[in-house]
Amino acid sequence: MVAEKEIKVSSDPKFLGEVIETIEVFLSGQGIKGSIQDDITISVSEIVTNAMVHGNGLDPSKKVSIRISVNQVKVNVLIRDEGAGFDPGRIPDPSAQENLMKTCGRGIYIVKALMDEVECDSNAQGTGVRLLKYL
Repeated sequence: MVAEKEIKVSSDPKFLGEVIETIEVFLSGQGIKGSIQDDITISVSEIVTNAMVHGNGLDPSKKVSIRISVNQVKVNVLIRDEGAGFDPGRIPDPSAQENLMKTCGRGIYIVKALMDEVECDSNAQGTGVRLLKYL
């Protein structure tokens, strides 16, 4: 059996708490708690923030959509923005010497450490990031 939840919010950080609370309640309802739930919610928070800020430029008319599905073996999350896209290969390495003291730029790095798979598809119509966590 697959359980799914879809959320769509304006690109305003004030909605981030609502997104995270909705994800936590959904995951708990599927029996997913503890460190697995934490890994997923931290990752969703990072990617949704990036979608709002970098993807949609905090334009409240642009939306961020989050679709999460759970089955017996995995949690799959797809986060999409309505921005102009970017080249994922140009994300600076936060572990490079010149980036160690920067106060931002670690979100994708953290997400890749917490999730089992992370895929990014970006074009002129927006960016989609798929997160996968095996149970």
